[in-house]
Amino acid sequence: MVVVDLEVDPKPDARPGERVFEVAAVRMKGSTIIREYQSYIWRPFKPAKLQTNEVIEQPPQPERVAADLRIILGESLVLGHTMQNFDARELDGMGVPISDDRIVDTLTFARLLYPDNMRHNLSLLSCMHGIKVGEGQWHTALTDARACGKLLFVLGNELAQRGDALLNGIRALVQPGSAFDKAVLQPRKVPANQALPWVLDPQPSTPHALISLQGVSASPNMQKALRSARDVLVELHDPEAAYIKHLPPDRRSLVTTGTRTRLEYMLAALQAGNGVYVLQSTGRDAPPDSSGG
Repeated sequence: MVVVDLEVDPKPDARPGERVFEVAAVRMKGSTIIREYQSYIWRPFKPAKLQTNEVIEQPPQPERVAADLRIILGESLVLGHTMQNFDARELDGMGVPISDDRIVDTLTFARLLYPDNMRHNLSLLSCMHGIKVGEGQWHTALTDARACGKLLFVLGNELAQRGDALLNGIRALVQPGSAFDKAVLQPRKVPANQALPWVLDPQPSTPHALISLQGVSASPNMQKALRSARDVLVELHDPEAAYIKHLPPDRRSLVTTGTRTRLEYMLAALQAGNGVYVLQSTGRDAPPDSSGG
């Protein structure tokens, strides 16, 4: 499998491929890097996203880079973060077409494993899974490609470890011999099998959210109010919505939150579930948080 990452300097109405200024391709087997390729591309503009202060002298022409990529990719499976809906289109515009049946996308995979996350960007997922970038910088092609390859390996292991309904459902729904089957399921000896029995569980699932929590404690005033039998209005500084862990355990609670970030904090704090139902409030004048039993 070859992991591909592109760095693009976006511009409205630009044709696919013409704003790509850096590419990287990393051939991997499992979590082992076998070969790496990185190149800038000559363009008649200076990319605003370019992170190096060095002058890039005489980068190769787009046609040369495209020819290199075609040789490197061959007929291999191609992995990327946003490969399905972004990178594949840009590569096609460069003259490096990739058929859908060869594409594996860690963004799609991450959304499946962490449906309660609001964000699934590569740097967040890598950070939460302990994937290091060494001396590289995020949003440079080679660094991102390395991280993406390692992320697929980690996500595949997590899927296998979760097992049960999720794994059986994926095995039953994935086409045998597809790119995902070859890259994720077959190497873990749990290949796609559309004959597997699988029933969708209508009950709410345990939240799976990845977010960096700093461990800020819930406000003492909020904890006191939650122990009270009266209606209480409390204004507090609780950036991680830690109070949600102190809701009464002997009854169901309904919580509304005004921002997606706070919703994510709450879901991350409730991995085990405890009869709390969280709804995002959409009204213009909705308070940051409110709760009731």
